[in-house]
Amino acid sequence: MLRYAALASLLLAAAPAFGAGLAVPVYAYVLPDGSLGEICEGDCLKNLANRLRNRRGVKGSSVEGKEVRLQIEPGVFRSNEVIKGIDGMKVEMRVPYSAIEIHFVPQAPFGGQIFRDGELLVVELSEPVKKAIEEAVDFKLQMKMKCLGKVVGDQANEAVLARYEVEKLPLWKMVPFMAEADLDGDKRPDLYLRLTGLPEVVVFNKADGPKAKVVTAQKAVEEIPRCEQAPMRFARPVARPKVKCINTTPPHDGEAIERVEMNRSTNLLMFGNGAFATCEPLGEGAIPVDPVKKVAKPNKPKDGKDGKDAKDKKPGEGEAAPPAP
Repeated sequence: MLRYAALASLLLAAAPAFGAGLAVPVYAYVLPDGSLGEICEGDCLKNLANRLRNRRGVKGSSVEGKEVRLQIEPGVFRSNEVIKGIDGMKVEMRVPYSAIEIHFVPQAPFGGQIFRDGELLVVELSEPVKKAIEEAVDFKLQMKMKCLGKVVGDQANEAVLARYEVEKLPLWKMVPFMAEADLDGDKRPDLYLRLTGLPEVVVFNKADGPKAKVVTAQKAVEEIPRCEQAPMRFARPVARPKVKCINTTPPHDGEAIERVEMNRSTNLLMFGNGAFATCEPLGEGAIPVDPVKKVAKPNKPKDGKDGKDAKDKKPGEGEAAPPAP
């Protein structure tokens, strides 16, 4: 009986931690985009928050400083729908951490495990993965690696929003320098990893252990390897049926990795016949060129009959936004 009582106590003590992980709220922010002369603040923001509260995909809204914070419903929220008909405002999302570190540990799932430690996002990769990378690049890595780069800012926040709406991943799982995809077609996800100072590497998830292969050869390591945490440059998997190229699609064994920079899809990385190949993507495999479409301002009437210029309009007085591309 004492054993069962102790077990019950442990489960009860652990319950809040599991519950907290399942109920992490997701937020988006609505703020002026700088296109209008007047700044929405005070009562304007309060009225905007009340108006947005009933929009599809919004679970709640509140004024936070000079912006409106929206608690959103994942999978339902669409930024262009939320600000439809509202001029001079834009939607942003921000990652819920201020820095990322890579920790190599004795044991971890092949693709790593990710968790938050306060403001720090920790990516744990296994020592066998570390060893495979070291053999491929001929360089010994440190057991802990701090990432550099800004995680917030106008371009970073737009990139986070664009990526979230395409991938629909929890924000804390959107690590910019790595992605998983079955590149060799063996039904096991492989790990793409981009570290500054090292060539890009793919660690293949082989039955007999991780095997790494560099994407592009590099003569020597000229700087201390580090991870890059800026959200504007990231990678994501592309399912095999969606791998499409503008020109002829190279022969490939499995899925692809899409490498994205500044919210624009740069190329697809594939693997076939024992070698890597790239192409410029086409169709569903590509990120839209302008995924965060701003609301167009109405043209100024030539005769001035309405007595208002676009710059004099307050948020909420504009025409409906055009549909997202």
